[in-house]
Amino acid sequence: MPSKNTSENLWWSWNHGGIHVLSFSTEHNYSVGSDQYAFIAQDLASVDRSVTPWLLVQGHKPLYCSTDDYYDCEVTGPIKELPVLEPLFLKHKVDLALFGHLHNFERSWPISGSGKVEQRSYTHAKSPVHVVIGGAGDNEGLTNRWENRSTEPFPRGNGWSAFHAGSVPSMGWARLTFQNSSWMRLEWVLSASADDKVLDSFVLTKDR
Repeated sequence: MPSKNTSENLWWSWNHGGIHVLSFSTEHNYSVGSDQYAFIAQDLASVDRSVTPWLLVQGHKPLYCSTDDYYDCEVTGPIKELPVLEPLFLKHKVDLALFGHLHNFERSWPISGSGKVEQRSYTHAKSPVHVVIGGAGDNEGLTNRWENRSTEPFPRGNGWSAFHAGSVPSMGWARLTFQNSSWMRLEWVLSASADDKVLDSFVLTKDR
């Protein structure tokens, strides 16, 4: 934890091998000038990519989602979080952004800003990939209501969402494998599978 301050214990970071992970709170003030924003900006700027070449961020509510949850996907993500947090993620070349909250699985293509797709592959990516991994199970059920309109705060109709799943048997968890400083794989593993059946996966490679 970054300090003895109780509020700051809700955002922290750590290294695991060649991976740096920043955890932040979407439930607390992250606006420019806030204590949390200062911590996020300082932490991302301090990462030595020669030591920890992979940079991941994780939080509760996603910046990008395409379910029909109006407040989450048309207000919180694009209007509140995106203008504040995405510039930092782009500036410091975050590789992967992981989120929960919505009870499904969804992955984006590499996004270069405001829903703009950098490329429709994960080879030699230069922009962050956003993944919602909120389908582990809950008493409200999985989210399987999707929208694809083109007149929203950031349009989902531009195809930034590469894959999504939210119905049975898509309940699962994510497994990340890092082979070296430029190759990693994310797999969506079905919880009900005795043999760790993978519903979806992608390999992310980079030059930097």
